[in-house]
Amino acid sequence: YLEDYHVGPFHPGLGGFVSCDDLAWEFGRHHSVQTVGVQKALERPGSPVYQRWHDELLKYRNGRPPEAGAIWLTYYPHIMVEWYPHVLVVSTLHPQGPQKTLNLVEFYYPEEIAAFEREFVEAHQAAYMETCVEDDEIAERMDAGRA
Repeated sequence: YLEDYHVGPFHPGLGGFVSCDDLAWEFGRHHSVQTVGVQKALERPGSPVYQRWHDELLKYRNGRPPEAGAIWLTYYPHIMVEWYPHVLVVSTLHPQGPQKTLNLVEFYYPEEIAAFEREFVEAHQAAYMETCVEDDEIAERMDAGRA
């Protein structure tokens, strides 16, 4: 988590949404924060799933791209907060044993989106899950390399 070099080559969808070339870091005693830009006004989605998310986000924003792509915060050692335009995602890691961790993911949307913009919610969560599956593959490969 929070290693940006893999975003472009391993996450075509996310890499078409955020720009890690526009990256700012902040560090504290118990946290780190990364702010990344939005990729070229969302002109080129990197996957069909992210195409739908781009479309819904731009529709909701009347065609205006967001000012930032994401803010990723880690509160050490086990809480991650991710801000995306009009979305907040909180992931809490719960160790289940030496080889197993539960990642509890919660999605929060402004009331008007949660109540009236179901397509927005579904498109965002599908894009988020696409990136999660890709991250799981990275984690599995890293773990296999330790054996």
